[in-house]
Amino acid sequence: MDFIRTDKIKVIFSYIFALFLSLVLVAIVLRLWHANLNIPFRYAGDAIQTIEFVKTMINEGWILQNSFVGAPYTSQLYDFPTADTFHYVIMRIISLFNPNPSFVVNIYYILTFPLTTLTSLFVLRNYKVGYLPALTASILFTFIPYHFLRGISHLFLSSYYMVPLIILISLELISNENILINFKDKKLCITQNKLFTIIIIFILISSTGVYYAFFACFLFLLAGISAAISYKSYISVYRSLLSIIIVGIGVVINLIPNILFILLNGSNKLAASRNPIEAEVYGMKLTQLFIPVYDHGISVFNKIITAYSTHPNPNEGSEYLGIVGSVGFMILVVILFARDNDKKNNIMDQLSRINIGIVLLATIGGFGSLFAILVSPQIRAYNRISIFIAFLSLFALFYIINNKIEKYSHSFTKKNIVKLFTVFLLIIGILDQTSKNNIPSYDNIEKEYKNDEMFVQKIESILPEHSMVFQLPFVPFPEHPPVYRMGDYELFKGYIHSKTLRWSYGSMKGREGSIWANEVASQPTEKFLETIVTAGFEGLYIDRFGYEDNGDSLEKKIKEITKMSPVESENNRLAFYDLSNLRNSIKKKFTEEEWSSKVDEVLHPILFDWNNTGVEGSQENNWRWLPNTGTLTITNTSSVTRIVGISMEFATGYDELSNLKIKSSSFSDSLQINSNNKLYSQKFLVPPGSYTIEFTSDAKRIVAPNDPRILVFRVINFNFNVEK
Repeated sequence: MDFIRTDKIKVIFSYIFALFLSLVLVAIVLRLWHANLNIPFRYAGDAIQTIEFVKTMINEGWILQNSFVGAPYTSQLYDFPTADTFHYVIMRIISLFNPNPSFVVNIYYILTFPLTTLTSLFVLRNYKVGYLPALTASILFTFIPYHFLRGISHLFLSSYYMVPLIILISLELISNENILINFKDKKLCITQNKLFTIIIIFILISSTGVYYAFFACFLFLLAGISAAISYKSYISVYRSLLSIIIVGIGVVINLIPNILFILLNGSNKLAASRNPIEAEVYGMKLTQLFIPVYDHGISVFNKIITAYSTHPNPNEGSEYLGIVGSVGFMILVVILFARDNDKKNNIMDQLSRINIGIVLLATIGGFGSLFAILVSPQIRAYNRISIFIAFLSLFALFYIINNKIEKYSHSFTKKNIVKLFTVFLLIIGILDQTSKNNIPSYDNIEKEYKNDEMFVQKIESILPEHSMVFQLPFVPFPEHPPVYRMGDYELFKGYIHSKTLRWSYGSMKGREGSIWANEVASQPTEKFLETIVTAGFEGLYIDRFGYEDNGDSLEKKIKEITKMSPVESENNRLAFYDLSNLRNSIKKKFTEEEWSSKVDEVLHPILFDWNNTGVEGSQENNWRWLPNTGTLTITNTSSVTRIVGISMEFATGYDELSNLKIKSSSFSDSLQINSNNKLYSQKFLVPPGSYTIEFTSDAKRIVAPNDPRILVFRVINFNFNVEK
């Protein structure tokens, strides 16, 4: 009994040491002694969205709905499904100690390092890899460049501590282990072997991101088919299918609120629109597994990086395996082609088969591209599976090193030479995989963060609690390219630093709030200001980086209308206009009854959406190109049926006549159109809710070599009027 107790204590201390070593290394690599943990490690792009999500979770209880963004509506994320429940649960616990969302995000990111080390060590030790090689492989896997390049911008991709456990299940399946189900008396039955542990792993896989869950299901299918071929038994396929079903059910459970919302409100194709070609754009490139994507510090590598940087279409660029991992990858490739049939189905053979399966799925032009075309384009960034290759490669290399240590166990000198070589690989690997570029620019980030914080505090000192602030420029949410010098999600900075105010940015594109804000922001300045103050907005927030002229022409008009000078941030990037006086002056022109009617009209308008089709031309003469079929969605946000009149002109790019069919639930028309503008108008009833008009043309596509759009016909100078 004493021996057993001592052995357990040794195991516990081995994991504690691994955890401690991982934390020490992350502190050194990130220079955490310079960090203010209440300031995010990154303060741009997707990192801002991550912080906003976490603040929403802390303040609202969960991430799906937030009344402080998307004003005057409520921001809802139901159209943007995520299966990241486990991550949010951990961060919710962290927030109990400090509710600052930046602190929560930073701490969770730091925790992903020891968590990855521990799961890696657990899996490697499960396969009898000695402590030193297992610890070395685990640390190198933890400090792979992927971890730093994803960072808090892609926090849930940085949280890849489930990857070793996914590989563990895959290896159990490919080796035809007696797990989940088995044959007994010629009948399928559930086996108790490791059942509880496996089910827990499945639950965690399904709750830590759709991408890793999808990759897990692929590996389970691959493992089951491979085992069926090797062992000539279909039971392995049943096990893999059952594994996929359990993970799939877990993902669906995570997404139940999203699914119910979409069933009740209809799908929103604009929320997370994907094109199958993106699987090619974000596919994995074998070259990038071996080429660092940052300033390596070694001149030879820097020359390689510079040479490859001119290569067309580099993708997300986080695939580098490191020098040590690259050796492991090449070993797996060699084993695939030079395996000994007498040692078929050993661990190295299994690792090599899983590895080549991943490559065939993820590489550009691989099976992932076929999946995007034939099944769904929603999974597009197949390069992200490189983190699985990294673990397989390190597993393979250090499994071989472990065998060498065991082989020389009776030779003190040889055994210790191999151990010293293992330590040498650890040092070389860490130096290769980490860089000064991993260190956040703490001082610069804090300066910008404090600048925005002080600016928002000034606004809050001016406006009453729960006042609404309209933000310009209008930017669709989520996933939008930069607008001049303003990156995506940067308008969330107002909410991140705010305690009491409501902000206009953050309405889901394709839904009422976003359509309303877009239409309002597109109005002439005087009309725009009148509309937003009527809607109840008491302030206007402008990010000058979002304008070609730094917002000068816009602000000149605003100053003329409001007779106000803005409150400016210390760095002069942000401007705020108090609109309370303008609101009062406009309100005085109406009786209470008239004002109430006007407010209702502004807040519950008829909204027109051409499904993200861009407008070209000027305000006086504009048009939008449509493919063979286009739709106009009219949303009546009021509770009564309204009479709507629309007018527009149609034209194709050719002189010959073609047919245009117009169809809705209450009317249909047919026109013949060509390159000469054809006027069309119609009046109809629009009940509360959404009303769709479909336009279908059989015209020839216009040849525009430098334009990827499908251009068939134009809608010119679209106008509408609404009768009360």
